[in-house]
Amino acid sequence: MKLLKSSLFIMATAISFSSVAENYKFEAADSTLATQLCVQAGNNNKSGIKSVMRKMYGSSSSAYAINTIRCNNLSIAKFSFKYGAKNTFKYLNVRSFGENKVIPTTSITDVALLPNDENKALTTVYVLAKL
Repeated sequence: MKLLKSSLFIMATAISFSSVAENYKFEAADSTLATQLCVQAGNNNKSGIKSVMRKMYGSSSSAYAINTIRCNNLSIAKFSFKYGAKNTFKYLNVRSFGENKVIPTTSITDVALLPNDENKALTTVYVLAKL
């Protein structure tokens, strides 16, 4: 019985956290490959990032692109972190250095105090990259 109660509590907690996250739609403000890279980062598409980087730099080091391209005035790792793209953030942050790297911190948010907005609207983020 305790196992069932624990399982239900964990499931309810996971569902409440997933409803807190916002939904984002990323649109490119121009047609450059750098902007496409930023859109892929925001969309949490790791294979898309790798594909665009191959188009941009061939077989060269991906660290150069990751540490020089800015997405909406943020490093690519910080951009993916800001919008909750966990898979791309992990991939990019490992290859980032200096001010481009994100050092995650832990914070506790009382979900009971957050507004219960079940039908969150899709937020469109226009993305522009700088080299």
